[in-house]
Amino acid sequence: NWKLIIENFMECYHCATIHPELTEVLPEFADGYAAQYYVGHGAEFGEDVQGFTVDGSEGLDRIPGVAEDQDRRYYAITVKPQVFINLVPDHVIFHRMYPVSVDRTIVECDWLYLPHVVESGKDV
Repeated sequence: NWKLIIENFMECYHCATIHPELTEVLPEFADGYAAQYYVGHGAEFGEDVQGFTVDGSEGLDRIPGVAEDQDRRYYAITVKPQVFINLVPDHVIFHRMYPVSVDRTIVECDWLYLPHVVESGKDV
């Protein structure tokens, strides 16, 4: 059910137990917060976190246009009814949902990196 997928994306009550590595990178998610508090709010990375990576290590080259004050933040945007966009300093994650029946949804997820990162063949 695509509505359940959206609800899951917009809350993070489950994050502390299901995604503990995510709450290390984004500590405010440990309290169940995942929705934007206001337009432009970005969840700040943990104090010792250098990048939006599984272990918090440094990420890749910052996307041009990402300001210094946005460099250590995660932004989530919901374009209703069926698109999610995650913005972090070095990549964008783009989810699209296509309901095909009452109990079945196709979810496509693209991870977008700078062209030279893709061409490098790095394991991202």
